[in-house]
Amino acid sequence: MNVELETKLSRDALKLPNAYIEPASDLESNLTSVFSDVLNVGEVGAEDEFFDLGGDSLAAEQISMELLRVTGFEFPISKLIEFGSPRKIAQFLENDTAAKDYSKPPIFFVHGEKGYILPTASFLQGFHPDQKLVFLELPGIRGEAKALGRIEQIASRYVEKIIDECADDPVYIVSLCIGGMIALELVRQLAKLDRPAELVVLLDPGFPKGILRNYYEQAEPRSRSSAWRKQDDDIFEEEGMISTNFSPRSIFGNMLNHIRVARMAIRTVWQANVAPSGEAEKAGYKLLPQLKLKAAMNYYRNTDPYPGQVVIIASNAKKKKTYENPNGFWKSIFPNMQVQLIEGGHMEIAGANTERVSREVQRIFDTNTH
Repeated sequence: MNVELETKLSRDALKLPNAYIEPASDLESNLTSVFSDVLNVGEVGAEDEFFDLGGDSLAAEQISMELLRVTGFEFPISKLIEFGSPRKIAQFLENDTAAKDYSKPPIFFVHGEKGYILPTASFLQGFHPDQKLVFLELPGIRGEAKALGRIEQIASRYVEKIIDECADDPVYIVSLCIGGMIALELVRQLAKLDRPAELVVLLDPGFPKGILRNYYEQAEPRSRSSAWRKQDDDIFEEEGMISTNFSPRSIFGNMLNHIRVARMAIRTVWQANVAPSGEAEKAGYKLLPQLKLKAAMNYYRNTDPYPGQVVIIASNAKKKKTYENPNGFWKSIFPNMQVQLIEGGHMEIAGANTERVSREVQRIFDTNTH
């Protein structure tokens, strides 16, 4: 008797919608083994789907890293949405699958602090079948790509992907939570390239305390903001290191930022390697890109207004009131924004989890675009 199989879930227990199908190649066999080990399922067939097997975001991280180790190919976490079975992944890795034709221009999704998005099956059901969805992924979180240390650098990489993917289509962007900061820089860079975003939707956005505090301190008179940003540029060079050409007026505020980032780094490493869950250690993904992203978010200082069309979805009435404050931060950054309310928890709205949120996002794009 195989004791290992005895401890894994059976196909009957999962009530899978399809029968077991044998792998047709060594690659498919290797991929079914990866699925079996990561998802703790005794027998995985070539056409069994990731979500049907009980897959979640942690399992997706593990599978992505295992595929890199086993096959030598990078497989983006978000690709499990479109290529969710061992056979589909094998076809993807062998470049033997035709890209699906979509009648609607792509919507690009910007992640939050985690560095990637793996939406639930329920979230995906809220979109039209012919709506293309592209989930951007933080450079360096997989493989050997360099981790980037500034929001401007990350946004620039995403701009390249959007222009490459979009051709002459209009640009549509959705951001989750604090990913709104990356989206803000992204649309600014697109506008400079004469490829302005037609519509941006921010799901329950938040900005780090540093940029909010600095905004309110410097808001009056507004003429100070350019000098304030210059001071910040003098302190932090290209890779976020301390420069010798800094203004003493900025030292205290940036010392607090250094302390804040150091605390985040310690907490992240502890959660990964010491806390009972040990999620990052189990998943095997790299912590450095995430730590650099968190640091970059605290050091980002651009508060120039973005005049384009923006819709913010708020998770409660209090947040909606904050977003709509005519003298507040959000109205200053997005002067032409609209705010809509979908009551729910923050993760329900900004976590790519529920169908009612995705249906509303699709409706917004259908209503406000050509």
